[in-house]
Amino acid sequence: VDPTEPPQLKDGEVRVRVEYTGLQPLDGEMLACAGKFGDLKLPHVMGVEGAGTVLQSRNPAFKAGSRIAFLLRRFFDDESHGCWQSQLNLCPERALLIPVPMDVGLNEAAVCITSTVAAMACLRNFNRGDTIVVTGACGAVGLSLLQLGALRGFRVIGLVRGEERMAWLTQEISDCGSVAVIDMTDPGWMQIAMSVCGRGGMRPDAIDGGSGEEYGGADGVIDGVGGEAFTA
Repeated sequence: VDPTEPPQLKDGEVRVRVEYTGLQPLDGEMLACAGKFGDLKLPHVMGVEGAGTVLQSRNPAFKAGSRIAFLLRRFFDDESHGCWQSQLNLCPERALLIPVPMDVGLNEAAVCITSTVAAMACLRNFNRGDTIVVTGACGAVGLSLLQLGALRGFRVIGLVRGEERMAWLTQEISDCGSVAVIDMTDPGWMQIAMSVCGRGGMRPDAIDGGSGEEYGGADGVIDGVGGEAFTA
C-alpha cells in the first residue's frame, strides 16, 4: 500500500473521504479479464462504487459535510484510479454522484448503486401494469427489481429456491403489495406462477428456451441466474 496525495481539486469536483466501498463481481472480472474491458495499466487502484463524506467542494451541488454515494463511469482509462482509497476527487463527468439521506447508512448506500442501476436498465422498456417474472429474486439485482418494479406500478413475481429464502424475501418486501414470491423447489411452482400471472399476453420466447408454449399473462422474464431455470 503506497500513501499518495489526491490531486488538486478542480472546478466542479468534490473531495470525498471514502468510508465504505462495494466489492462487485466486476472488480474480479476486471482483474481476471482486463483485456476484455480495456488496457489496465499497473499499478491501478480497483473499486467502482462507494460512499463517504465530502471533505472539500468546488461543486455547488455538494457542500462540505454532505454524505454521498458514487458509481464510477470509467474503470480503466482513469488516471485517478478506483475508489479503494481513503480519499477521492470526483465530479459528475467521472462518476454518478448521489446524495445519501440521513436515514440510510453509508454502508448500505455503498453497495446498492450498481444493482439499482442494473435493475433500472432492465425495467426501462416495461410499462405500468405489466407483469414481470424475476429469477434469482434474493440477489442484489433481483431485490432491486422487485422493489423498483412495485414502485413503478408493475406486478412482479420473484422466483427463489428454498423455504428459507422465500420466508426472508417475503418479509423483506412485505410493504410491496404488487409482489408475489414463489419457491421453485415446490413441484407445483409453475402452476402457482401461472395462477398468479393469469392468462394471455405471454411472450412465447420469454421462458422455456423459446419453445412457443404460453404460460400465462407475464409480459417478460428478467433472468439473473442463467441456465435452464424453467425446464430443470
